[in-house]
Amino acid sequence: MKIAYIKSHTSMTEFKLDEKAQNITKVTKDLTDLKETSYSLIIFSNNEENLVAISGIIEHESKFCPVVPDSSLGLDLEKIESLECSDLLLLNHKITKSWVLKNNLSLIENNYKVTNHLKDLWQNDRNSFFEELWFILKTNLATSKLEIIFHDLKEPTDAQKEKGAKAELMYAVVKGNKTQQIFEAKELESKLMQEYKNEFNTSFEITDYSREKNELVITSKIKLSPILILAKLADFNSIQQALFKGIFESISES
Repeated sequence: MKIAYIKSHTSMTEFKLDEKAQNITKVTKDLTDLKETSYSLIIFSNNEENLVAISGIIEHESKFCPVVPDSSLGLDLEKIESLECSDLLLLNHKITKSWVLKNNLSLIENNYKVTNHLKDLWQNDRNSFFEELWFILKTNLATSKLEIIFHDLKEPTDAQKEKGAKAELMYAVVKGNKTQQIFEAKELESKLMQEYKNEFNTSFEITDYSREKNELVITSKIKLSPILILAKLADFNSIQQALFKGIFESISES
């Protein structure tokens, strides 16, 4: 987990917790590194001069994670530096929970628009559909890891086309940290699809959720296409389950 504190319009401090959340690594970085890094939380010093200089950065980064002023937390850089791992985890969880709820409510309010957009992508641009779905899931579940495995068509090369080759069905996976990218599935992803092959029966099913391991598995079948969603996340609730169940069912019925 990484948390950034924006000190000025040129620099920031990064706090990185190890996998067991027992140690914190602190490093000063150039603010330009912010766009290339995935953070769980961004805090900024909101003195008037700094706020004007970084307003564009705040607007951009708030699409990917919570971005809050230090004054709203009653913390400055010195106080944040004094926090223990458990304190940072608690702070991150509290703010992220509020951010996710805000995103959930926005998705509910714009459900009709978002669902119709996804339906259109499903019919006309399948790869863009999965890229968009990945981002919606990430920002509404606050995932630390998210992969979507699905069927795709592998187009033959020009040389293969000349020999009469046609597009072949294959597995693809969309994944990423801050932003998403589609890759041809490797052996592990293909094995997972085979492992869950008997679970692709409905448009949306919570196949496995472990609160202890922070792991969520969703299986889906839209038309004849199986979809496997693998996520690591801190929390998952009934509102989110109902929200995405409705979206998937609506897409499936289109």
